[in-house]
Amino acid sequence: LLVRELKVSDAEVYPLPGPLDLTGLFAIASLDRPELKYPKFVAGTHRDLAEVESASAPDIFAALRERDVLLHHPYDSFSTS
Repeated sequence: LLVRELKVSDAEVYPLPGPLDLTGLFAIASLDRPELKYPKFVAGTHRDLAEVESASAPDIFAALRERDVLLHHPYDSFSTS
């Protein structure tokens, strides 16, 4: 499948007896090249918990008594939900 999709010849394929060791790619990731990296991701507070977060004493359980809240970590902040 990969040979066909990438349009490479059989001469360009190197079969290996086991999985490919990709640990060498850590050297690329550690390069000081911020223009090649994604910006740091900052998780947000779920909209149903936002009013709870802004209250003086956050009570997540009060919000859950009102309605169910479905969270998706890491996109919804772990510390505020």
